[in-house]
Amino acid sequence: MKTSLVQGYESPLPVRGNEPSDKAKARHHSSRDLTNLDARVNDLSSKRNLRPPWVKPACYAALAITGLGAMALLGISLFPSPSPPPTSSTISTVYGDIEMQTLSAKPRIYRLPNFLSNEECDHLIELAKDRLTPSMVVNNDDQNGNAISSPVRTSNGYFLQEKDRDNKVSKIEELIAAVTGMPIENGESLHVLQYPLKGEYRPHHDYFDANSPGGAASLSRGGQRVATVIMYLNTPPQGGETSFPNTKTSIKVTATKGDAVFFYNVLPSGQEDPLTLHAGNPVLEGEKWIATKWIRERRFS
Repeated sequence: MKTSLVQGYESPLPVRGNEPSDKAKARHHSSRDLTNLDARVNDLSSKRNLRPPWVKPACYAALAITGLGAMALLGISLFPSPSPPPTSSTISTVYGDIEMQTLSAKPRIYRLPNFLSNEECDHLIELAKDRLTPSMVVNNDDQNGNAISSPVRTSNGYFLQEKDRDNKVSKIEELIAAVTGMPIENGESLHVLQYPLKGEYRPHHDYFDANSPGGAASLSRGGQRVATVIMYLNTPPQGGETSFPNTKTSIKVTATKGDAVFFYNVLPSGQEDPLTLHAGNPVLEGEKWIATKWIRERRFS
């Protein structure tokens, strides 16, 4: 596991289907010492006839405080937690096994090392490089959901067309479906993006704002964007990380050729998850190429 590639890595939790057993090992302690203490207190008090009503409670409290302190030093919890879950799981596909590393449980973020081959990365760049246009964002004020240019997003992109769907593209689509557990028809077209030097995508959410005219129009084409898969097609010399500033440890995933990051934009209930705020950090040297897949809750049209 290349832990250096993920900054602010949170305590991992299992992905669906790989949860550990709910049975936790309980710790049982004998009450013998407490019983002996009771006998000693009774004996001492009867001999000296000096047994105020607070003697026993005070002794018990002292014993409890001492015991809890020792437990804390030993790392023993009064309410034991389940055994540590695995840091990763394996998904079997017709093309081989895919490793999925859990970076965060809330929000649900996963890293997919070596998701694409070098050949597949180069192929996607080749399909798009001569067809790039400036990237745009949804205009929330437009009732038709048309996109507009914005300084928050400084990249160039190309949505793959049906004519671009060859065996390599089809394989990538099938891998994404296997990882996300969502049908291919729910996905928008693969979006290949090139970020030049200093290019970035400032913090944003991928889900649509249902309360805005533009967001409502976008939702009519297949519902909410429930998941996002970002595939890194090259390794920038410096910068270009995908960052999640709302996570507890401000996770940053280094852009590494062939790797991917996958996250859900909504909670299991379907409610938008504001913790999925993320950004494409500025490219500080060279350029960055990625392919993004947005997946809707229903068939995309």
